[in-house]
Amino acid sequence: MSSTPTIRGRFRWPNVPSRSGMSRRPKLISAALLRAGAAESRALGLVRLTAGQISARETHRLLVDSSVLVRIWARARWSEKGNDPEVTYRALTVGQNSPVIRARAFRGIVESGGTLERDVVLALVRDAEPALRKVGLELLPAVAVPDDAPLLGVLVESESSGVARRAVEVLATLPMRDVEGVTQRLLLSQSPAVRHRAWRLLRSVGDAWDRTLADLEMTFDEEESNAERARDVVRAPVFGHPSESQRERIERLLARTPEPYPGIAFAAGLR
Repeated sequence: MSSTPTIRGRFRWPNVPSRSGMSRRPKLISAALLRAGAAESRALGLVRLTAGQISARETHRLLVDSSVLVRIWARARWSEKGNDPEVTYRALTVGQNSPVIRARAFRGIVESGGTLERDVVLALVRDAEPALRKVGLELLPAVAVPDDAPLLGVLVESESSGVARRAVEVLATLPMRDVEGVTQRLLLSQSPAVRHRAWRLLRSVGDAWDRTLADLEMTFDEEESNAERARDVVRAPVFGHPSESQRERIERLLARTPEPYPGIAFAAGLR
């Protein structure tokens, strides 16, 4: 059975005559769909047309489309034309291509089943272009090591929310012992946004009681919006007991807060 993806649903052909034999000519489909604004339409055009009915230039352009589904079908048609998508993608990562095209080409290499060396991925992460940095962060989890934590911590402070979010996501894949120092530094940032990102990171690593501790600590943040978000979610874990060190930290925090949080005190085994 073919593993080629299928597109389901209804589609209304725009301005297409209904006369039999003339309504869905390749040129008309190409003009109406392959350059349409909606990704679903571009993908449908690739489905409706055979490789021979789509020009090499058009197929090549769609290899680096913004849509994952369009890229899947473009690679299928490109292969049917006798080309190797991975080889084509690697060629697109160099030269005078725009950062966006290069970023999609790097992503396409992996989507085609290819691999990227760790030093290549790190070079992308360090690139000044946001598009390349973002794709590097997308690919980094597969090759990330604890030594990457300091670099990722710097990126959490990025002015680009997309770069910062992806840096947090990669840090969350590392053991807590390797990111704890980074998060503690970020929690001391003058930026409320960076402290909020550090809090989100702490909620993603460690165990359930570590998450409760992160929430309790954020309730003291000087930025009221950060503190309010933490107060909205802080609660004791449903299962498990805190370690002795966790219990001591919880006791100190509860002693400072004006909120009673009796459920947390009870679950932690405190009076």
